[in-house]
Amino acid sequence: MTLQIKAIFFDLDGTLRIPSPGPTAAFIHFARSLNIEIPASVEHRVKVWAHEYWGHETLVKQDMAQYDMDGFWVNYSRQLLEKVDATQDLMTRAVMVRQWFDTDYKPQVELAAGSKQLLSALKQAGYILGLVSNRPNPLHNDVTALGLNGFLIWSWRPGKLGIGSPIRRFFGTCSPILTICSQRNVCMWGITILPTAVAQKQQA
Repeated sequence: MTLQIKAIFFDLDGTLRIPSPGPTAAFIHFARSLNIEIPASVEHRVKVWAHEYWGHETLVKQDMAQYDMDGFWVNYSRQLLEKVDATQDLMTRAVMVRQWFDTDYKPQVELAAGSKQLLSALKQAGYILGLVSNRPNPLHNDVTALGLNGFLIWSWRPGKLGIGSPIRRFFGTCSPILTICSQRNVCMWGITILPTAVAQKQQA
């Protein structure tokens, strides 16, 4: 049987809100400025690793529990360096990467190209549109700055509850909100959530 999508929930960071350069691309640029050789194949590898790392809630939580905030980012910088085989003076360089991001990384932030046209078309077609983010902090200022207030009927931050993705508990925490989509099919756009969780929520 063909399923019909009724509601679409978008991620914010990296889906609608695009920093340029992205943090991993910025790391690669800075690492090369330290004369670290990073061929194209290794560049691709570290980008894939970074994407998978942030989508793995258990790993991120383990690292956050082990370190304070500065230590967490130094450790993350160390892992980035290891992924590009830059193990010489590893911790010294990791601190340098952390300091560079803290003081010099100031990306331009833009709405993803074509987003307003897409959201407008989806809204006119009758889809329920929402925003989901792992951020613990409020989204209102960024949503307003990007001009998205008129498109999204609600936003939800499981990150405020310490819930990331992929994880099935995500749907349990926002079940009151998902009643607006009762018995309707949901599409998660740009969000690393187990598809089976959607099916389980619909059958509940």
